[in-house]
Amino acid sequence: MASIRVWAVVGIAVLAVFGLGAIGAAGGGAAQDDAVTLTVSVEDRDGNPVGGAQLTATWDDGETTATTASNGRAFVDVERAADVEIDVAHDEYVRNTPFLVENATERDVTVDVARQGGIVVTTTHDETSVADVTVTVRKDRVRIVDGETTADGEFDSGVIEQGEYTVSVVKQGYFQQTHEVTVDGDVTQEFELRSGSVLLAIDVADDYYEEPRPIEGAQIDIEDVGTVTTLSDGEATVRAPVNAWLTVTADREGYSPTSRSVRIREVDRNVSLMINREPTLAVEPSNERIVSGERLTVSVLDEYDDPVEGATIRVDGEDVAETGDDGVATFRLEGATQREIVAVRDGIESEPVTVRVVADEPETPTPTATPTPTETPTPTETPTDEDATGFGAAIALVAIAVSLFLLRRRG
Repeated sequence: MASIRVWAVVGIAVLAVFGLGAIGAAGGGAAQDDAVTLTVSVEDRDGNPVGGAQLTATWDDGETTATTASNGRAFVDVERAADVEIDVAHDEYVRNTPFLVENATERDVTVDVARQGGIVVTTTHDETSVADVTVTVRKDRVRIVDGETTADGEFDSGVIEQGEYTVSVVKQGYFQQTHEVTVDGDVTQEFELRSGSVLLAIDVADDYYEEPRPIEGAQIDIEDVGTVTTLSDGEATVRAPVNAWLTVTADREGYSPTSRSVRIREVDRNVSLMINREPTLAVEPSNERIVSGERLTVSVLDEYDDPVEGATIRVDGEDVAETGDDGVATFRLEGATQREIVAVRDGIESEPVTVRVVADEPETPTPTATPTPTETPTPTETPTDEDATGFGAAIALVAIAVSLFLLRRRG
C-alpha cells in the first residue's frame, strides 16, 4: 500500500513538472489550442540553405523566435489566421524588409536572404561638405532606407542586401540628383551638388467679389527669401530656391493676413493667395440729435458696406435692439443726455457713435420782424373836371372884362 502511494506522488510530481513546462513554452508564442506551425526555410539568392539564422515572428497579439538548423529550416508556432511578419538576423545575410505570411495556416514558407552590403553617400558643393542633405535609397522602387547627411556631408545606409539600388539626394537650394549604384559589399557614392533657383510669381486678390479683385500694395513675406510688394495687378515676383517648402504670407493694412505652404521644385511656379478685409462693424444713425421719447433708426454695415443681420445694438452698454436682414434696427431713446451707441456681433464691436437726446419742450414761435416805414412822397394833385370847369369860367370872365375895356377906349 505504501509503494502505491509513493508511485502516485511521483506520478503527480512528473505531471506537474511537464505540465508547467508546456504552459511556460506556450506563454511566449501562440496559445496551444489556436496555434499553427510554419515550416520556415531560409535560403540565399542561389537557393542554398542558410543555417544559424535568427527568426523573429510577430503578429498583432504575440511574438516568438526560432533559429534555423544547418538545413536552413525552423519550426515556428504562430496564431492561426494571423498576419505574421518574419525578420531574419544573420552574421552574413540580411533581408531589407520582413517576410509577410498572410492568414497563417500549417504550411511551408521560403524566406530568401542576400549577402550583406552597405552604401556610404557623400555630398559636397564647391569641394565643401554639405550637411542635412536628404538621402533616399530605393530597390525596385521600394524605399529601403533614408536619412540626412551629417555635418561631414556623409550618410551611411547601414547593413542592406547586396544588389542594384537607386540613390537620390536633395536639399533646399540644390538640384536633385539620382544615381544607380551597385552594392557588392561596402561601397561609397559621391554627389557634387549644384545650387539653383526658379522664378516664383505670387498673385494676391480679394475673393469676396464674384470676380476676385487684385490687391495692390500687399506685403508678401517669403520664408528664407524676403519680402516683396504687389503691383497694381496684384502680382509680385521673386527668385526662390529650388526643391524648397516655403511659407508665403500676404498682408495689407485693413486685411486679414493669409499664409500658404508652397512647394518649389525645379521649374518656375505661380501661386495665388486670397485675402479678405478684416471683419468690422459700423453704426450709422439716421439722426445725430433727437427729442427724448422719439424712435431712432440705425444701420449696421460690415467691412464691405453690406448690411449686417443679427447685430446687437447697445446704448450705453445696454442691449436695446437687434438688426434685421436689412441691417436696420429701430428703438426709442429717453432722457435728455448724450447716448453712446455700438453694434456687436460674433465678438466684433463697432466704434461708438454719439447721439444727442434733448428734452421735449414746446417750440417758441419766431417773432415776425416789423418792416421799417417807407416815406410816402406827396402826390401831385390832378385837376378834376369841376376844377377844370371853374377855372374855365374864370378865364371867360377875364376875357369879357378885357373886351369891354378895349371897346370903351375906342369910343
